Amino acid sequence: MVDAAEEVPEETTRSQAALLLRPTPAEAARTVMEVCVEGTLSTLSEDGWPLGTEIRFAVDVDGNPVFSLQPSALHTRNLLSDSRCSLHAQLEQPGRQKPQCTLWGRIARVDGSKHKEIELAWERRFGTEHLHDGAALYVMNVERALQAPDMGEEETWVTGSDYRDAVADPLRECAPKIVEDMNHKHWQDIRRFCNIYTHLDVELEEASMTWVDRLGFDLRVLTREPQNILEIRIPFPREVTDERDARSTLTIMAQIAWERERNYSPADALFSSM
Repeated sequence: MVDAAEEVPEETTRSQAALLLRPTPAEAARTVMEVCVEGTLSTLSEDGWPLGTEIRFAVDVDGNPVFSLQPSALHTRNLLSDSRCSLHAQLEQPGRQKPQCTLWGRIARVDGSKHKEIELAWERRFGTEHLHDGAALYVMNVERALQAPDMGEEETWVTGSDYRDAVADPLRECAPKIVEDMNHKHWQDIRRFCNIYTHLDVELEEASMTWVDRLGFDLRVLTREPQNILEIRIPFPREVTDERDARSTLTIMAQIAWERERNYSPADALFSSM
């Protein structure tokens, strides 16, 4: 990964996230779990071997996974004997990137005063399906999280408290649409981003955006000679807050890149027309 800025120390607290080129591992983990609706739940069978099953999940306000489990399911029976488990999910991003998150914790059935809150968390994602056919709601108390930016890349451990305190990226729902629009409607701007905001001294064959978050965006670049594939990170000038802010910032960056590419001065153009 090539970062189009000076390196900064990696931290895990949100207060220092604005100093980073990308969200913290805790924020990335929360984003994966907020966007994904399916994952692999691994429980311990009677003989001590882990058993993974595909399962749907929601999350509560703290990012703890919520499940609707049938009492006859094998993973439910395993959890009644040993509540320790893990949940693995991966986010399918444009450009073949797959951020990963694995949560460790213990699952318990939801009863009492918290039941309505957890029920609402499930209904927000799936409606009332599977809530009234014998299934019961369970929630995992996250003790640790393991986050990786992509398959095969180095993982980072996150404590349960850091995970719960983190906030998912505000662009998580609109990012795929922004990426699609940039690649199909503004591909010339993406090439200018590479020329102006990076230090690449190579001829480009292709360039595309693969993801965008509140701190910046990722590009995949194919160089011509020599042929090579580069993953590039370009930070925003400031943290953006929502889709409108992100699109506006990209437009401003594109305009600046266009002017720099042409050594264009608005003042010179104004006076030359008088």
